[in-house]
Amino acid sequence: MVLLTACNQPKLSNSCDVFSKNYIETLLFKSIFSLRSPHCGIDFNPTISPPKPLYEGRDQLLTYIKNDGSSILTASNTACDGTETGGYSSCLHAGLMVSVELKGGIYPMNSCDGYTAKDNFDTLQFYCFVREGSGLVFVATSIQRGKFLGDLVEGSVPNLTFKPMKISVLQNGELIKESVESIFWKNKINLYPDAGGVLSESGTLYLLNRNAGSLPASHLTADSIGILFQSSNQISVSNTAPFFQFDGKFQYIEGEYHSAFTINPFIRIGINNRFQWVSNLRTVMGGAALQVRGSQGFYQYLSSSLFNNGNAILVTTSGLGSAVIKDNVFYSVFSGDVDGTEISVQAPDSGASILNLAFLDLTLYSSTDEAINSSTNTNNKISGIVWKDVVAAQSSNASLRISNGSNPSAYNGILFSNFVSANFAGPPGIDISSPYSNTNFNLVFENIAILKENDTAFTFSEVVGNYFTGAFKLGTGSTCNPITSNSGLNASCSPNNGSDFVLTTNVPKGESFVGSIFVDDKVNAYDNNGFSTTSYPSDAKYLKFETPYRSYNTYDPANQFTETNRGFCSSGCRIFDWSLKKTDPYLRNVNGCPDVTKPLTHVVGGSASTQEGCQLVLKGSKFVGSNTCHTYHLRNAREILGDGKGNENGLCESNEECLYTPNIASYQGHGSLKRAYQVAPNYCQDVSANANTELKAIKLYQYSENGN
Repeated sequence: MVLLTACNQPKLSNSCDVFSKNYIETLLFKSIFSLRSPHCGIDFNPTISPPKPLYEGRDQLLTYIKNDGSSILTASNTACDGTETGGYSSCLHAGLMVSVELKGGIYPMNSCDGYTAKDNFDTLQFYCFVREGSGLVFVATSIQRGKFLGDLVEGSVPNLTFKPMKISVLQNGELIKESVESIFWKNKINLYPDAGGVLSESGTLYLLNRNAGSLPASHLTADSIGILFQSSNQISVSNTAPFFQFDGKFQYIEGEYHSAFTINPFIRIGINNRFQWVSNLRTVMGGAALQVRGSQGFYQYLSSSLFNNGNAILVTTSGLGSAVIKDNVFYSVFSGDVDGTEISVQAPDSGASILNLAFLDLTLYSSTDEAINSSTNTNNKISGIVWKDVVAAQSSNASLRISNGSNPSAYNGILFSNFVSANFAGPPGIDISSPYSNTNFNLVFENIAILKENDTAFTFSEVVGNYFTGAFKLGTGSTCNPITSNSGLNASCSPNNGSDFVLTTNVPKGESFVGSIFVDDKVNAYDNNGFSTTSYPSDAKYLKFETPYRSYNTYDPANQFTETNRGFCSSGCRIFDWSLKKTDPYLRNVNGCPDVTKPLTHVVGGSASTQEGCQLVLKGSKFVGSNTCHTYHLRNAREILGDGKGNENGLCESNEECLYTPNIASYQGHGSLKRAYQVAPNYCQDVSANANTELKAIKLYQYSENGN
């Protein structure tokens, strides 16, 4: 008997038959084009780990560890105690660093290009790292603009906890993996006490989750404690100054606050405070919004409007004797309608020092005095200060004023980069003065625009040795009054004494910015087609807009840049957009790709006698002799902050990831962040690890859109 058995033949046209030619071709096609959909029911994607702290045991939000590894992934997990030196980056914010690992699959993962991650509330900022031999690691290293950690809290007393969260990983915008949910942080959370007072329970977070008619003041004395805010609230504060006093280490505050009173200051960071974190702080009141006396703090996304005798930011040694304030970073500050000076850096006491501050992405508008003022007095020092990507406009005085008292060497190493002074009352727009002949402050000006017609742009009184480089743009009929012949530019505003800038004259003062808005802002509740007739409101939401470069500004129907536009706006205000027009030829896209062969040198505040000593002054700096430390940085670029990959001083240095800054303005574009070599029209290339210059191994990024 013969048994006949029917055998299944391979279906050569069936792409899911493993013996089929189409199976292999489909697999190769998906691999080549990184198509992440399953193939015939088989998932070729990598696996994703559950969310966990990057460093074991660091599940308390305000925990910091020593930055003692070769990268963010290789630290020793040794707790910081707040005595660390070398800048804010000397400690890693390990408590924030929730992470997931991506590994396996059939696609190569030896580069982070194209990969992004986000949490399900889109609150944290994640960055990607390659772990050699183990795939990719996505780490939360910062918080998104406009987001509050208080919105991640749920439950009721005594069971307030952070909500369970999950992390999604995307490649080129396509979701490839999603983690399980978990609770990221295990802190004890209390409601902010009805009586305010001393808050002294280490590790505890205090939640503002109810509308308060007049919130009581508090003094935060313990380490690793902070104030959380839920965005559904309106927080009105009582007439107590300082309202929030921070005197511990590793502390935090966020939120929106307003008051009908002049509270001077609203927040004081004490002289012994270290590693303060302030994020998404919005204030409307009188007085100083933020007085900083502590060191090594990180202040991001600050907005303020001050109706009486105020400063958005006041860094001062007043009353502290020979105090030292150092290594604070202020990133993305939007301040206007200020009765006073918007940012003030003052060292009035004998022997005091203010060292290595960074002010980055500043939009300062409509003040009744200078936008920026800095002064010193006897035997004191302000050095190593960075002012980068700044618009200072509509002030009722000079945009910038720097002066010293009885110390001829009071300033040393100040950088102004991508700095716009516009429609100031002045004159001049920028005023630098010293009572001593031939005073050298080591000032560097890179890419400067002073926009006003027929007025004095610069005044240098006895200040010499300044270096002007890049672009220098002036309004019609502008003049310079350098007083001394070796100021870096002469009376006709041309280069001298080694400066090498390119001068452009007859630049109109009001054509570059998007300007007055005549349609409803989708976020702001006070405008009617861009205009508000409301008297100056006691409401922090007065400062909320659909884009981060909008504000209310005094409105003159005749023109958006007139004398009427200057100073404090109490009523009859129109929304003004400080981003640049897509058609602007004056400030937008005028800075070429960074030239690695021409690095800039920045003098670091403080002294050291060895290379090791310079690292204790500021991580990443170099010993150049004579007890001096320098850092070398790339032109037309800014360090990306909060990514765990640099020293957080805002300068683009070796082994960092940086933003190419094509504009002379605070606005440097919008949209997604892409590798700069992919973005038209300049396609700027990275700096090679083998570059034969002072700068090496720099990745450049750029916003996908530039101009509105």
